[in-house]
Amino acid sequence: MKAFSCPRFIPLLLLILVSISVAGSVRAQSSNSNEPGGNSIIRGRVVFDHNSRTVRRPSVLLYKDLNHPAVKMTVGNSRGEFRFTAVAAGSYFVVADYPGFISKSSSVELTDFGLTQRGDEREETKVTVDGANEKKCEVRLVLGNAISGTVTYSDKEPALRMRLILYRRQGGVTVPTFFDPSTTDDRGNYRVEGLPSGEYFVAVSESGPEGIAPMAEKGMMPLAFYPGVSTFKDARAVQLSGGSEAKGISFVINESEDFEISGIVKWRPSGKPMSGTQVTLQRKDDPQINVSIFDLIEAITPSDIDRDDTMMRDMSLFMAVESFKLHSASDSQGEWKFKNLPKGTYLLTVAGQLPREESKNKKAEGDEEAEAWRIEERRIIQRTVEIVVDDEDAQDIVVEMTEGSRILGSVMSEDSLPQWARVVLMRQGPTDLMGSLPYETREDGTFVAEGIPPGEVRMDVALGQRSSFYLASITLGGNDLMREPLKVIEGAEISGVRFTLATGLAKLTGRVVMPDGSSAAGAVGVLVMPADPKLWHLRSRRRFQLTSASGEFSIDCPPGNHLIFTWPAKQPPVQAIEEFVKSNISTARRISLSPKEQKTIDLVVAPDSKN
Repeated sequence: MKAFSCPRFIPLLLLILVSISVAGSVRAQSSNSNEPGGNSIIRGRVVFDHNSRTVRRPSVLLYKDLNHPAVKMTVGNSRGEFRFTAVAAGSYFVVADYPGFISKSSSVELTDFGLTQRGDEREETKVTVDGANEKKCEVRLVLGNAISGTVTYSDKEPALRMRLILYRRQGGVTVPTFFDPSTTDDRGNYRVEGLPSGEYFVAVSESGPEGIAPMAEKGMMPLAFYPGVSTFKDARAVQLSGGSEAKGISFVINESEDFEISGIVKWRPSGKPMSGTQVTLQRKDDPQINVSIFDLIEAITPSDIDRDDTMMRDMSLFMAVESFKLHSASDSQGEWKFKNLPKGTYLLTVAGQLPREESKNKKAEGDEEAEAWRIEERRIIQRTVEIVVDDEDAQDIVVEMTEGSRILGSVMSEDSLPQWARVVLMRQGPTDLMGSLPYETREDGTFVAEGIPPGEVRMDVALGQRSSFYLASITLGGNDLMREPLKVIEGAEISGVRFTLATGLAKLTGRVVMPDGSSAAGAVGVLVMPADPKLWHLRSRRRFQLTSASGEFSIDCPPGNHLIFTWPAKQPPVQAIEEFVKSNISTARRISLSPKEQKTIDLVVAPDSKN
């Protein structure tokens, strides 16, 4: 059952844009019990790693896969003791959570490979049971690092209820880090705790009365970075390690840099204003979340659950990707406005539905089914413009929207039977949620992608983890669109694009061990990529899995020549996947798989991933 329909979902996304804490989302997901059958017992005690003292009443969670929700959760007693019953045979991670200490919920970063922490000092506790025995273990909590300081205005008045923003850098890549929401108090003081070691950048943004982003302009835009500068390039890093606290990370918000960007959205053919368009603003040079939201959802969704059924539950992930932008909408006169902005170069993106009178539909008026189809078929159009704010407001910005281009095609099996799939268009430039939404095929396998802006477009499909198909080819006439981009010009209609899906997935299984070979490498990433560099951009041809607590993996792969990469559990990639592959290709394992082949290999985790 296809519970998620992209065209109907888009208007919902335009209306529901809220700021969230991903750490809180992870905690909520983990509390859902999905208990397997079995009679084993796992019990133990939680202690502090630095002094071996008992942790009173810790939360303890049992995981089969650290990317998926916990299968069980309990709370320890005053002596730190916990007990899981009715545990099925298998290998598990036992994870404790406690305020101020490093855990899965203390801070999170979003990547194509799930919800991760980098530079984490924790060693996950692993337990294997046979479904009938009892195992005892000890879980050690590592003290997290902390950052504290004061935020004031230029007149030395404290900046109250300012929302803290953290970015973390590793290997030259800087990404936002999510943590339990933290704001400055009535004296402008703040403290963020439970952070893994690493190099951080601290910023603040305005927040509403509940400590969340203002409802009128949803999202977070940094007003100032430590040590009191308005741009990320001038920000100073804060180094944390070994359970330390960086005190006195204080800075001033320069109120003299308080500018406005405003303008109007118009429909170019008629010159009429467009109301109700979604307008987002982001600073061009600030670190952003650069992930495929669909890859992220697939990474955190167990294979025995239909991803469509979890889409609404994971709405918060869509919102997280968009949370580092400001959000507004054009009013009845097509006007929009953003206030209280520092100097900088901004990217303004406008997205909305094609005006109703422009939406061409030949179905009969008054037909309920036709009316529903007509609403669904109204195109989403968008445009991005660059705006520079220097010494004065940027007002009267006119954004002219056009119909864009259309791409028509079909998704078929090798025997020419229509297949359901989501067609994905990938464009160069900043991550854009609306532009990344796929287009579903109809019952006859055809699809229409509309409102496409000019430029080079790469194409792919999203098939889901449980699909028995893989993408075999994308063609337009004699052109191979799997390896070359499609060039789109303004107002063009391109028809005849054909996606061909094939069956015959190969199964790759194996085990990953630590570099010294002494133990299994649990929670290690295993990435299978096409060996052909011209296919690296295709997300549907990649395969990724975290190893189990016993270091094992099992991946269904398209046949062909592949590269296999591993990385330590504490160092997941955050850079673009193609860049990661280029940087680490010397350590890749090469393998060739035939259709329906079953192959088992042993791998050694890469000791130093150049991430």
